[in-house]
Formats: sequence, C-alpha cells, structure tokens
Amino acid sequence: MTAQDDVISDASDTSSPGPGTHTEVERNDAGAVVSSTATTYDSDGNVTRVVERTFDDDGAVTSVTYTTSVYGDDGLERTIVTHTEGGVRQWSTYESYDASGTTRAESRTTYDADGDHDTRVERFFDEHGAPTGRWTVVFDDDGEQMYRTGETWNGSTVTHYRSGDFTRTTTADDGTVTRETLRVGDDGQPDISRTEVTDSAGQTITEETVRYDSNGDVAATQTIEYTDGDATSSRVVVHRDGETTVVDRTFDPEAPATGDGSEPQPVSEVETTYDGEGNVTGTT
Repeated sequence: MTAQDDVISDASDTSSPGPGTHTEVERNDAGAVVSSTATTYDSDGNVTRVVERTFDDDGAVTSVTYTTSVYGDDGLERTIVTHTEGGVRQWSTYESYDASGTTRAESRTTYDADGDHDTRVERFFDEHGAPTGRWTVVFDDDGEQMYRTGETWNGSTVTHYRSGDFTRTTTADDGTVTRETLRVGDDGQPDISRTEVTDSAGQTITEETVRYDSNGDVAATQTIEYTDGDATSSRVVVHRDGETTVVDRTFDPEAPATGDGSEPQPVSEVETTYDGEGNVTGTT
C-alpha cells in the first residue's frame, strides 16, 4: 500500500472527534492527496499527537511534522515538535508549562545533513513568563555535545565544555565551509581550538588557532588571511602578565619562504604592546 492509499483509508475511519486517531486529507485538482493531518485524542478529548505529512506527485512522503503533547493532573505539561524532510530530522522544539499554563522552558534544536544534532537554543522563564536565562548548545559532526554557553538576563555569561577531541563542520549556502576542531582536557577546560574557512573551491580563506591557559581563558590567538590560497597577512595576540602583545604581519606570496618553508617571507611586521586597560605601552 502506498503512502497515499494509507492516508485515504485512514480518512474513512471516522469523521467526528473522539478517542483515537482521526485523519483529514487535502487533495489537488486531480484528486491526489497533497497533505494529511492525523490527530490523536485521549479519553478526555485532549489532543495528544498530531502527524502532518506532505506528498509529492507520486504519493511519496516529502515531509513529516510530529507534535506530541503530554498532560498531567494540572493539564498540559509539555509539547514536543519534530520536523523531518526526506526522512531526515531538520528541527525540533520543546516547551514545558507550569500548572497555570505559563511557559517555563523552551528549546529549538537544528540538525545537520545526517540528522545529527547541530545546535540547540534553550530559554527559561519565571512564573510570570519573564526570561531568566538562555543556553546555546553546540554539537560536533557526530552529534556529541562540544560545549554550552549560558547567558543570564543580568548580562553574565558562562561556558561549560565536555572533555575530548571534537570536530564540527558547517557549510554555508554559497559553498563556504567552516571546520572547527576543539580539544578539551580531562579537567573540562579547553586546551586548543582551530578554525579553518575554505571557499567553494576548497581554497583556504582564513585560519585561526586559539590556545587557552589552565583556567580556560584565551592565552594566545593566531589568525592568518589568505588570497587565492596564499597567506597575505597574519595577526598573533598574546596575553601574559596583564599585558597584551599584538604582532601584525603582511606577506608577499612571491618572496622566498622562510624557516621550514611553511609561510612566505613577511614584508612588514609591527608589534604593539598594551597594558591591562588597553593603553599602548610600546610599538616596534
């Protein structure tokens, strides 16, 4: 039986709401089913599940949206919505409510091309519905949590990491690829992270390396900019003993390489030192 035949037979089950599942279908001018909505009710008349499907011209399912509602003694407790396309999860949402029906927590999760977790944004509210905090959770290519950053509505921010080595790859609509790698020690503090951005042809646009101290604070960063695959400039920022040193270099891709040949000859170099308040204390 095709998906379309299944929907048609479901539609004839019953036409009046009551305990069980009831399906409505929408047809095009040719009489083919283009969408269906299956609604499940409990014995109290509460909607506990809604399944919305769309179909292509051949009757194959193109997308499905599942909505599940859970009820307790005080009424609706939580609602979960999951949307899939081509059998792959695209996004999902979650909301929980207190006895008065006020939303106390909500989240939205997006998924990558394989249906693994990509990012999740969580928000929390007090009994009056006022926001109290927000968490952003970032996952790696395998759907494992890399870190979560929390923001309270008084302006403070905190980030919690999970120990291990992680890789995260994202592709923009224009074909630009961002690849992030992160190493977190057993103490839950980040050791080093690297981010490489390449264009649609695979040529590197930027590279950034960040090293952290034992407290998880940024100790040094290096950023390299590329043009047509050649390094054209770099910036190194080092934080030490309350001072910050910034070294800016520009490169000539046509000049002979230096050292081990991994980078071209710098044609200019400027080193600037700042104190803890951001004042320039030296330039060379």
